[in-house]
Amino acid sequence: MDPMEFFRPNSYSKAAAGPRVQTAYGNYITTIRQPTAVTHSCCGNFTSRKNLNLLICKGSVVSIYVMANSGSLEHLVDFPMFARVVFMEISPVVGSAENFLFIASERGVLCTFGWDVVASNVVSRHTMKFQPTVLTHGLGNEAYDYIDYVKGGTISPDGQVVVLLYCCKNILRIVDIDESGQGETRFRKIFSTSKKILDVKFLNSDNKRDVALLYMVGVNFRSGIYTIGAANLHVKSFYRHDNTTIEPTLLVPSLDSFLIIGREGVIYANSNVAKTIFIGKIDVEAYGRVDENPERCIYLLSGQDGHLFLLDVNIKKKMLPRLALTSLGKTQTSQASSITLLSNDIVFLGFRYAESQLVKMHKHTPGLEVLKMFANSGPVIDFSISNKPVGFRKLVMCSGTHEDSSVEVVSTGVGINLKLAVDILDVRRIWSLKYLHSDMHHTFLILQILGAKTRVLTVSGNGGFINYNMAGFAYDKCTVCCHEAGDDHRGDNLFIQVTDESVRLISSKDGSLRTEWFPEPRSQILFASATTKQVILSTSDQRLIYLRVGYNSLVEEKHLAGYDVSCLDISPLGDNASSSKLAVVGLWRKRAVLLLSLPELEVLVTEHFESIPKCLLLCDFEGVSYLLCALVDGTLSTFKLVKRQLQEKVTKKLKCFPATLRSFLSGGLPHVLLATEVAPVLIFIKDQQLQCTMLNVTDVPDVCPFHRPDLLEGLAIVKENGVVICSMGDVERNAKIPMTSYGRRICHQDQTESNVVLVEEKKQPGAEFARHLVQLLDKALNTLSSFRLNEGELGVSVISCSFAGQDERAYYCVGTSRPPEGRILVFRVRGGELRLVSQTITNGGVTYLKALHGGLLGMVGGLHCRYFEWRLNGDRYSLYENPNLAGIEAGGIEERVALISSSSQRYELRDINSHTEPRFRTRFTAIHKLQNDATFCSDELYNIYSSAGFGENGIPDKARQWYCGEFITQMKAGTLARMSDEDCAQAPCVVFSTASGLIGGIVSLPPKIYKLLGKIQTSMRKCTMGKGCPDLKYPHISGGLSALSTSTREEFIDGNLIECFPTLSLEDQMAVGRDTDLSVDELEHIAGYVTYFRC
Repeated sequence: MDPMEFFRPNSYSKAAAGPRVQTAYGNYITTIRQPTAVTHSCCGNFTSRKNLNLLICKGSVVSIYVMANSGSLEHLVDFPMFARVVFMEISPVVGSAENFLFIASERGVLCTFGWDVVASNVVSRHTMKFQPTVLTHGLGNEAYDYIDYVKGGTISPDGQVVVLLYCCKNILRIVDIDESGQGETRFRKIFSTSKKILDVKFLNSDNKRDVALLYMVGVNFRSGIYTIGAANLHVKSFYRHDNTTIEPTLLVPSLDSFLIIGREGVIYANSNVAKTIFIGKIDVEAYGRVDENPERCIYLLSGQDGHLFLLDVNIKKKMLPRLALTSLGKTQTSQASSITLLSNDIVFLGFRYAESQLVKMHKHTPGLEVLKMFANSGPVIDFSISNKPVGFRKLVMCSGTHEDSSVEVVSTGVGINLKLAVDILDVRRIWSLKYLHSDMHHTFLILQILGAKTRVLTVSGNGGFINYNMAGFAYDKCTVCCHEAGDDHRGDNLFIQVTDESVRLISSKDGSLRTEWFPEPRSQILFASATTKQVILSTSDQRLIYLRVGYNSLVEEKHLAGYDVSCLDISPLGDNASSSKLAVVGLWRKRAVLLLSLPELEVLVTEHFESIPKCLLLCDFEGVSYLLCALVDGTLSTFKLVKRQLQEKVTKKLKCFPATLRSFLSGGLPHVLLATEVAPVLIFIKDQQLQCTMLNVTDVPDVCPFHRPDLLEGLAIVKENGVVICSMGDVERNAKIPMTSYGRRICHQDQTESNVVLVEEKKQPGAEFARHLVQLLDKALNTLSSFRLNEGELGVSVISCSFAGQDERAYYCVGTSRPPEGRILVFRVRGGELRLVSQTITNGGVTYLKALHGGLLGMVGGLHCRYFEWRLNGDRYSLYENPNLAGIEAGGIEERVALISSSSQRYELRDINSHTEPRFRTRFTAIHKLQNDATFCSDELYNIYSSAGFGENGIPDKARQWYCGEFITQMKAGTLARMSDEDCAQAPCVVFSTASGLIGGIVSLPPKIYKLLGKIQTSMRKCTMGKGCPDLKYPHISGGLSALSTSTREEFIDGNLIECFPTLSLEDQMAVGRDTDLSVDELEHIAGYVTYFRC
């Protein structure tokens, strides 16, 4: 396939190529939804000295806001860090007119950012990458190496900036920053291995190089004040907290002193004395300074279960301070991860597990007023993807934890927005008419009912529909076509009704019949199409007849004999909307379409097909005329109409029986709907290409425009039980439904359009365990029924599957754990209820389930692979373990993949990843195995790997690695792409979720496309490095399996980078074009197409 052909939606070559299988190489990573869980925040004058900015870090993405004069926040820009952020602060630098943003990542990268006023974007001033420290940890008789990553940092309060980064064990790094923002390591302080640093902060003292240090020696806590010298740290004061019961967690710098916040109290310390004050259990994770002066400091603390406190430190010279703690209640149910003061009374509260908030503090009342909420989907515990109904893709997620748990749904596709429904059975065809030809809105709906009946509806005073009687209408005849005719000489609008027996001209004013035309005796009208001045029809005696519509007259001007017509159309093209110069006619026996001139009925073009034409339409898109032809075998053929010739034929297989082709407006642009018995197909133009997509409704025999004052671009759609008045457009719905319990696993079942969620109820007072439930949700996520597990039994895995044999029904299979046993429960959905049909007891918890070869593969006890078969026992089906498939007895699910390979009727269970002992031990957090033994997996170091298999040592073979910077929780096959099924089949996708709420996709590309995008990526990196991102050769990779694999790594394509091509300057765009031998227009087209991969 030609590479540019790949980037054309709905191209015939992609449909002919058939679906591709996802592979371990040639992959493209894109972000479907940005992270939402807040980890860090800070405030300062970053974009200018006059602007107050709030910076929020969500996972590996930083968002910049500016505070308006009204007090509201306005979003400016997001930029990626390509790493997990552990420290973020805005600070001035001596000698510089601007403030700098300092960000440190877990992988030992310190970035300094400034603001480009002209480009209105961040720009990298300097980037330092420190070599990670490799430490050795002993475990029994074995020793394992691991990397000691950066865990946090602090910055001095003066302009002579020194940044101090600390690692999780015993290493401090002191970095000097000059006036240009560049950094240089002054020295690295390595403490004894017995010390574990908990926190470090610069003090607000006269000596700008004093830091407070909190650390542990064994099980005892220590703190002290140190001065940063030229090559070492010098102790000023030192305190032991051996007998303290407050369990210190973090440091809060104060004036010439510091506070140690513990789980049950506060320690105040300065260079002379330390004092412990017990204030009850608060369990603080984050703090923010609200007020500070020489005599008083006030801090806002976030405590256990979301409670907020004000800590008032009243300082008097040469005396210990008085500490007062005031409760402010709580605005969320979890602890804040960051607290930032924006102004005297406006505070930002960032949360990992709940929605972040902008709140206002009141001086005279203890409560907080919530000004703004920031949506949060993190952490995403589990998710399911469905593609039912056709054309409507839906992602359902279990988000949050415990009291903040919710079920969240993201839907994409093209759909309808319901306005009104009319219950009328057996409607087959529908047309809309205006009372006057010049009206903006439609007045009447003409319905053809099964059984040769016609009904006329009009809009009532309350906006509904009532029956309307016009004497000239033939209600007892089968209506073939309806259309508005031109006004007569008295100004009355005229209606055309074509029945199977005649053509009637009717007055809209009084409903009287003005004139009627009849075909030859014993001849029926089969098909008809009309404009305001013309009618073309075919009869049962194989005559094709052309009528001219005049003032109260219908004149037969031309006819042809011997035409066995299957469909026809004379829709006007171009600016003349009242008449057409062309007609298209489909023929039964010849299986052809004729293009004829009007009024001559001269054949201009004959186009032959392999099947019978079912419906035709002439239409315009963006000033270009097209002919659309749907065949009875479900094929849609499109042609460009140029100088009365058919050109550029494109064919698409729809796999459904077409009914009608009707045009309408949506968003001010022309669209066409092909009604089918499965799901209607929406046809529109984008990027100068006709595109097709399924609509999120089923069984639509006909549709027509119906404009109302409250629905300017409305549609009337025929459904099984009546007519629906609606509008149409892109659907991207986000709904969040709070849960009273903690959702742990979720699974979707296409056959019943339902979801099952494994939930953990809130632990009741006095109860030993929290009870677990299996909940059944409908497609609207309403709870239908629940199944309560035994006391102490946990629901840990769930899948939807069908078994081999004569039982083709769909089941939910749930794996449970109640040490030392477990169960596999098999449920069936009947009548909106979850019914248990079988249960099998196992000798351990069932932590993993997979449908395989008509049976069920389970990981039992985390150590044993077992294969179960669905067998008939008497009159009931049950699960039975196959004793011929010996289980694998060693290893863990995070380190191994089990496979059942099939040959004819014999199955074999074999281990393809034996127990591993790598130098760097890596635990996988998510694994997804593909059909061709390729595997995607992620580890706890935030890497994604793709491999073609596993070697003998258990290491992924020929591993390709991408540093995601996010903790990945799940991987599953599916897509949310706004693409046709044929386009999606050429770019199969695996979706992954993260703890920060980010949803990403891994798209497998054909080799030529991967190579082309790789060239574009390489060229764009030269242009974008340091602009709106760190000055790094991203993706930044270190640690994990990259240290083990000796094969050449083939990296992933960075989809977020490719998609931002249109934001480059014209000079940079042209430079990329020269490097890739593509024009700027072609590159923009590619960048636009790849955005379809995400949604």
